[in-house]
Amino acid sequence: MNADGSAGLVDASVVSDNYSAGIAQLGVVDGVTYGILAKANSKSTIWYSPASFAELGVEPPTTWDELIAIQQAYLDAGQTPWSIGGADSWTLTDWFENIYVRQNGPEKYLQLFQTHEIPWTDPSVVAALEAFQQIVDPADTKLAGGVEGTLSTDFITAANMVFRPDNEAEMYYEGGFIGGILASNFPELTPVDDFNAFLFPAFSEDQGAPVVGGGDLLAAFSDRPEVAQLIEWMAGTEGNTLWATAPAGAVVSPNMNVDLAVYSPLAAIDAGQVAGASAFVFDGSDLMPSAASDAFGTALQDFIASPSDMESILQDLEDTAAASYGS
Repeated sequence: MNADGSAGLVDASVVSDNYSAGIAQLGVVDGVTYGILAKANSKSTIWYSPASFAELGVEPPTTWDELIAIQQAYLDAGQTPWSIGGADSWTLTDWFENIYVRQNGPEKYLQLFQTHEIPWTDPSVVAALEAFQQIVDPADTKLAGGVEGTLSTDFITAANMVFRPDNEAEMYYEGGFIGGILASNFPELTPVDDFNAFLFPAFSEDQGAPVVGGGDLLAAFSDRPEVAQLIEWMAGTEGNTLWATAPAGAVVSPNMNVDLAVYSPLAAIDAGQVAGASAFVFDGSDLMPSAASDAFGTALQDFIASPSDMESILQDLEDTAAASYGS
């Protein structure tokens, strides 16, 4: 029975005791709890060198303004703040998604990406791109390789450019999976000590810092006691701890009661962001029809190359989206 008196396939109290409200609501439909987010990964991680931050005299930021201040501090020190693998256009969509949900909240995020109730010409989209322009403006020198280099560099090479000995930039944004790539490419570096990540910062206290990510839900399709029992066990601390310590080592549990010590140092970064999420939204480009999703990535590449063409770029994207949703 759910807290509001409605019948539920899963005991809602088990879910609320083990998950943040932003995670728990993902398995609720019309006030009824049907399942749980069983595993997830964050795509809201900004990777950096602790030694570089220490030399600059800064701490990981929690607000967008603090991030921009760090960017400026690097520029003032004659260093390049960012490396972005824009040849893989999905890296740019991830940037936009994190900005948009922090400026507008999960409801409007879904209205833009999932239901297309908000058009791509909407002022909220323009505001998000203007914020992104603070990072990628071609008139400045904030990107390793400039705009041309950014748009011709793949995402792995871009990450390597921050952490190799002759690094060309100081920060790199992408998902938690980047930690494993860096560990493989730079076995001489110690995770957390030599490379670490912080949560993509918030724009305001009102919206906070939702986590954009991917994951899998365990949902009940049959109202049988054994089904509910399995899901409730998987929702609890015991089931999630076993899940998180599976030999494959690839599972990040959203359960906030799983001790982060059960994870590797890299997985603990991911797990801490997911389990502590004030809200969790799935990758926006994955929620779009394929034609619109492809156009989204291309539009962001075009925007980086020529931000003054924003209006026509967004109109073209909206034309593609309008023809794709519901088709």
